[in-house]
Amino acid sequence: MPKVNGPLFSMEASGKFADSLVFYKWNGINVARRHAVPGGDPTPEQEAINEKFSQAVKLYRHLNAADRNAWKKRAAGRPLTGFNLFMQKAMQAMTAEGESDFNLISGVDIIPTDSDSVEVNLRVHYPALIRAQLGLEGGAFVETIEIGPEEFEEENSEASFVIEDLEPGQSYSLRLVQEEQQAGSGEDPYEDIIIAGETGDYNFSTV
Repeated sequence: MPKVNGPLFSMEASGKFADSLVFYKWNGINVARRHAVPGGDPTPEQEAINEKFSQAVKLYRHLNAADRNAWKKRAAGRPLTGFNLFMQKAMQAMTAEGESDFNLISGVDIIPTDSDSVEVNLRVHYPALIRAQLGLEGGAFVETIEIGPEEFEEENSEASFVIEDLEPGQSYSLRLVQEEQQAGSGEDPYEDIIIAGETGDYNFSTV
């Protein structure tokens, strides 16, 4: 039986979870892996957890180096790796039955366009309202910018937006969040599922 203090992947954990995941410490960091069961068929609960774990790992593989580094930065100061934090958020948003899903936000590229502005490029799996949270590097997020679902033409589409009126020569942190909502946009969503998504923390500096 697992010993868990806090949410899945979040704090102290050891042992097995539903005989599907094994939690242990490695170099002082909480780590999870599949629990290998010799012989026998998995229970429905094990199958559901294994399916969510597999889907989350597939999503993580779509992240580029900058995306993974952003999750690593967000996990800094916690007993977690960036991978573990991503898995926690993705699996929390998913149901094995497909009624809800994690909206992968990836390919984030922040390009300075002037001394006080940057262009942010990103890709989303489901078009949705995205909130860009902005703050000084190492500080709290103090500003939110909304990117509407109409900016994304279809599934797995790219969009960009500009952040202006920044301080020249300043270092900032950016996190993208898509709060829980129905997939699609307007009154005619193309998928009857609930989606939620978020990214790690991207640091950038103005010129």
